[in-house]
Amino acid sequence: MYFESLKKELLGHPDFENKYVAVLRRQMVGAGPDELALFKKVTARYGDVPFYIGRIERKLRVKRIHSPRVIRRS
Repeated sequence: MYFESLKKELLGHPDFENKYVAVLRRQMVGAGPDELALFKKVTARYGDVPFYIGRIERKLRVKRIHSPRVIRRS
């Protein structure tokens, strides 16, 4: 994935470390500290196209998403 190689390149760079970057067609098209603001900026500029937003950080964040429980009645 292109983001992983970009992340390695940007780690340690004070302008990008601990910030979000947006990638579109193997090119970085934006960066900033707020994920939602970056999403809105890239969408406004490029329209409704698929792109990737990832955070440039050394530590991997793990997000836990609980699945819904299914209650079965007998």
